[in-house]
Amino acid sequence: MTDLTQLVIRYQDTGFGYEEIVRKTSVMIYSYPGTIPSLTDDDRGDFLLYFSPRLKQIVSRYQPERAEFEPYLRMCMKYRIMSYLISRHRTTRYDPADNHIGSWELRETADESELHPVRIDPCDIGSLLDPPVQRVLRRLSRTSVLCFCLKAICDADERTINRIAELCSSDATWLMHCKYVLLETLGPRRRRQAMIGARIGRLYTRIYNLEKRLYGETDPVTRNSLNQKLANSKRLYQQNCRRLRRLSLRPTNSNIAALLHVAKGTVDNAVFTVRNALEKAVTEGR
Repeated sequence: MTDLTQLVIRYQDTGFGYEEIVRKTSVMIYSYPGTIPSLTDDDRGDFLLYFSPRLKQIVSRYQPERAEFEPYLRMCMKYRIMSYLISRHRTTRYDPADNHIGSWELRETADESELHPVRIDPCDIGSLLDPPVQRVLRRLSRTSVLCFCLKAICDADERTINRIAELCSSDATWLMHCKYVLLETLGPRRRRQAMIGARIGRLYTRIYNLEKRLYGETDPVTRNSLNQKLANSKRLYQQNCRRLRRLSLRPTNSNIAALLHVAKGTVDNAVFTVRNALEKAVTEGR
């Protein structure tokens, strides 16, 4: 029987030791999203904050005669990660036209965007300055709002930065400095985006030329060879499209934490809290 399982059993019997259980399980919960390639480092903090309020119920329902607590917890996380993904609306349409690439992938994913509502996204700088959104933000901690707004600062012009400074009770000159510092940290990712975009363009051209040749080819052997090349090119094309989708071009919570000289968990909590407040306001129709 593992140490964690013994702690859980003792807590069920006596009601003591829950803080130690939280301390030991937090690392497991924080690390779990790392097993899913599409999730980022920011999602780890988000998932920890999403899952933690449910931990006490999970501990209370645990039955030691069935399994050790660690596999039981992983099973619960596997179930909850799907709820987390749905709550964050990760299944959204990817429109290749936005990146000047092929239209055939658009036909394959055209209906996905209708399945899920739009997520409250700090990267959308315009929505942050709408009066209803500002009313919600003014009720929250200035530090939390600042962390949330810094996720969008790279897309802000001078006028927008002045409004964010007023909202966060910060200095506009300092916010402008933050923008350029964060833009510098995004440099390698922007170069990688350009490289992947160029590769996607070359692959799309190759697909177009192969389909054109295949259309006019009558020799079965040559057609078979062209079909194999076409399938391989489409596979590489889709692979690079997935890489481009996973490439975040916004500051990470780690970038913001380094800029503000605070712990990453502080930024995780701030962004999570503000986003949930905004989503709740939207749900209530405010």
